[in-house]
Amino acid sequence: MKNKIVRIAEPLDALKQYFGYDSFRGHQFEAIESILDGEDICFYAPTSLGKSIVYQISALCSEGTTIVISPLIALMSDQVDSLVAKGINAVFYNSSLTIKQSRAVLENIQSGTVKLLYVAPETLLNDSFIEILQNLNIQMIFLDEAHVCSSWGHDFRSDYKKLGILRTYFPKAVFAALTATADEITRRDIDVILKFNNHIVFMHSFDRPNISYAAYRKYGKGQDQTLELIQTYPVGTCGIVYCFTRKDTEEMAKYLNSNGIKCLPFHAGLKKSEKELAQSTWMSGDTPVIVATIAFGMGIDKPNVRFVIHASMPSSLEGYCQESGRAGRDGLESNAHLIYGPDDYEIAKWVLSQGDVTSKIYSNKMLKLNKVYRFSQADTCRRVLMLSYFGEESLPCQKCDVCDPKIAVKLSPKPVSQVKKTTRRKTVARRSR
Repeated sequence: MKNKIVRIAEPLDALKQYFGYDSFRGHQFEAIESILDGEDICFYAPTSLGKSIVYQISALCSEGTTIVISPLIALMSDQVDSLVAKGINAVFYNSSLTIKQSRAVLENIQSGTVKLLYVAPETLLNDSFIEILQNLNIQMIFLDEAHVCSSWGHDFRSDYKKLGILRTYFPKAVFAALTATADEITRRDIDVILKFNNHIVFMHSFDRPNISYAAYRKYGKGQDQTLELIQTYPVGTCGIVYCFTRKDTEEMAKYLNSNGIKCLPFHAGLKKSEKELAQSTWMSGDTPVIVATIAFGMGIDKPNVRFVIHASMPSSLEGYCQESGRAGRDGLESNAHLIYGPDDYEIAKWVLSQGDVTSKIYSNKMLKLNKVYRFSQADTCRRVLMLSYFGEESLPCQKCDVCDPKIAVKLSPKPVSQVKKTTRRKTVARRSR
């Protein structure tokens, strides 16, 4: 039996007071009302719709402390900073805090005045921390970026698979999962992990009609092609370049900088100060392009990203949809460029083969990998293929390179670096004569 949620404010009033908006979008209002009525929900919506509003408004309209399970320290920090600036008592509790900061945050939490508490699953499931929380009025628990409990939970963050135990610790709490992308396999994983039963599902279309899609066969490491694509945009245009590994990220950033593209790398191996500098200067526009591994951008609200370039093939279409969807959040025309090659596919296959190849998890991941590779090589509308992956029907879009070949950028038949070298040699020869 769920707690009866005691309302201390109405959703629209809270929206106007704290966020300055006059109305909700999509299924936001219905989802909030369901939560405040004590219903568990799943909320699936594209990156531009504003999923965070759902749990932030729900928390502001109810008594007690709301827990938000978040996958990344940077994401927690950004959201807390934004909420505090609006006068909301929000905190995060994670490994980035000093001992002194941890003590101060714990005192704040124990006071019972915190509205939104952001934690990672590893922190939340600590026995001593659970004991503290059980003495508080915890009415709602939200799993943000819920798709990672399927992808990361099976790999390197096993605590995501254990989140169902929270039902035992907080039996009267309302549970909700929110994400921008989730195929059928991932949705089933979320239901199992969070032990959903008779929950309400809010499903928006995953279509982003303002984004045009194009794919390019890769040569080399895709550096020259990435450079050419960026050079088609006015200087200073905001964009993201995704690479497969930390090494690829570093090398791509170095190459682009050496060719006049102001950018910085972002990956988990950098120092905290380096990551903060990269993210802050990109958000401000001082660094137009950021070169990153796939975790970057999760939950970050930057509206004017005009292009997203995948310099390596992603491992799934839901990952690709999530990452490419970080372009054009302001609703203006934007582009998603995918550079792919057989080597990307073989490397991804090899990585998957290092685990238990007889498991259902391996089979599901191979299924996803094969589908994204077929998407890369598509000879039918890419948008139709991507939306059908999520169970949606669509007509040909006329905004992908298959529907309209003019969408694709005409790249040089040979690497830019080779063209430059040839030109340079000819110039030297003329001068010697």
